[in-house]
Amino acid sequence: MKYLFVQKLALNALLACNAALLFSCGDSSSANDDETESLSSSSFVQGEPVDSSESQNGVAEGGSSSESDVADDGTVSSSSVARESALPPCKTDREDNCEYGFVVDARDGQTYRTVKIGKQVWMTQNMRYAAPKSAETKDSIGTCYKDQSSYCNRYGRLYYWNEAVNICPDGWRLPDSLDFAILVASVGGVDTAGKNLKSIKYWDDYEGYDTKTGEHIERPGNGTDQYGFTVLPAGYTAYNNEVSAVGVATYFWTTLELNDEYMRNVSFRNSNGKVELDARGKKEGDLRSVRCLRNKGPAVSEELKIGCENCEYGSLTDERDGQTYKTVKIGSRWWMAENLNYRYIQQMVDDRGEDSSSYCFNNDLSYCEKWGRLYSISGAWDSVGRFSSSSLGCGYNTKCEPSENVRGVCPENWHLPSYEDMDDLMETAGPHMETALNLKTVNEWEGYDVGIDAFGFSVRPAGMKGGRDKYVSENTGAYFWTAQRTKGDGVYIMYFVSGQPYAWTLQDAGFRAAYSIRCVMDETP
Repeated sequence: MKYLFVQKLALNALLACNAALLFSCGDSSSANDDETESLSSSSFVQGEPVDSSESQNGVAEGGSSSESDVADDGTVSSSSVARESALPPCKTDREDNCEYGFVVDARDGQTYRTVKIGKQVWMTQNMRYAAPKSAETKDSIGTCYKDQSSYCNRYGRLYYWNEAVNICPDGWRLPDSLDFAILVASVGGVDTAGKNLKSIKYWDDYEGYDTKTGEHIERPGNGTDQYGFTVLPAGYTAYNNEVSAVGVATYFWTTLELNDEYMRNVSFRNSNGKVELDARGKKEGDLRSVRCLRNKGPAVSEELKIGCENCEYGSLTDERDGQTYKTVKIGSRWWMAENLNYRYIQQMVDDRGEDSSSYCFNNDLSYCEKWGRLYSISGAWDSVGRFSSSSLGCGYNTKCEPSENVRGVCPENWHLPSYEDMDDLMETAGPHMETALNLKTVNEWEGYDVGIDAFGFSVRPAGMKGGRDKYVSENTGAYFWTAQRTKGDGVYIMYFVSGQPYAWTLQDAGFRAAYSIRCVMDETP
């Protein structure tokens, strides 16, 4: 182990590693033990010892920090840590009631989701800002895994310490270790905070041996993300300047300086559910992630308004199979807020001879339960007229211009969206550059412009079935049939993709593909 002593106390910084002040300083079963540093077993807050007998499991009785504990720059006094109580989770497998927001970085226009946990407002995504290093070179600060922008979109950039210290946008700052201590206390304490804050996917499962007993260990690496913080396994670099441990670990810079060479990091690993403090070099080849914390008061950079004051919510039961769907009234129309999952097995009347016209992604029934079904054109339009005559004969490679609402495969008194339906939805969903942002779900999309689901419309990245029976775009795309024919023999679809904050509504569909369906309620007389 490297030889370290604490030489300097940073204002409002927590140097402690014992349970009384929330952080663990190493785990014998974790990877990279040679890089995890232990400090003294004594705990210090602003230089004064803390009596660990006053707290239990890292958090004392008595509630959260008061407003007086928060300074004008957003830092929190150390005395508030001992009073921070664990908050109930705001997110489960079935519901997400976390307080989300968005902030736009005025420097490059990139959008980051935010979440309020207790009195803190954090970004839920790692920084991706790539400022030029100098006017003389085209190099930019920050590193992408494998030098591929797709990894930066998902995991953010990795920064050297001198880059990280000023990387946050106006109104936001690099947190100190006490900020993380407040967070850890708020979400359950050191032993479970890692699991509660880690994302529900992308983490590799852990396999190893207990260093004390020699017992073989296997455990899932993913977390539960119960507070919407969504820690992703972005990896890091050490002395060879190569990014490693993607899928295994992530490290966040803090402002806590140990000495001239080392800074404190907060780390998460796939091997356990803890949050740990580590020491990393300022001057050597250490690259780490950055999560920004909002200063006290409104952020300087623009925040997007969330919410739908005039929306109404309800439910629809499909009498054909008894399935119930959430519904939402946006603008002047009622929409299904979930993808249709009716099992339409009518043989298609075309040259393919397939015995079905609706599908589950990857031919796996669990995907239908999660995303709803994908429908061929003849299935979506009910070209054989099983439910109505409004689109009889309107299938693959046919000319058809219905004069009334196209029910298609929708439940009774509902129909496939027309151009007017789509136009009303997009007009109500906000400015063009924010429509998809406002309509997409919060935690399911890959990429950097995940949704905020401001209206409860809940567009999910269900993907599609391609023309050669290949299933594609899961987690990155959502495609919906409409009843709008093109000037030729085609049909328009409405679609959403990762990387785009707006929705496309006038795209000629591939007739051999299969897409999702959202139905619109017929107007009542």
